[in-house]
Amino acid sequence: LGSHSGYTSTGSSNVFIGYAAGWFETGSNKLYIANDATSTPLIYGDFANKTLTFNGLAGMGIADPLARLHVYDANDIV
Repeated sequence: LGSHSGYTSTGSSNVFIGYAAGWFETGSNKLYIANDATSTPLIYGDFANKTLTFNGLAGMGIADPLARLHVYDANDIV
């Protein structure tokens, strides 16, 4: 989804979301969420290895995360 997403990709079973996301990907079973042809998209996944990478800050239970993965629970700060 997105103009030029996966444009030069040679792999299969990939999911590319955003302008030029996954542009240079040669592997298979990958997930890219980005708005350019970067090799470090905002969200990257590998379906075969069941991994997910956030190249930014991610918050759970908090609107403004302070770390790569910031989990907040009012009853139990993690």
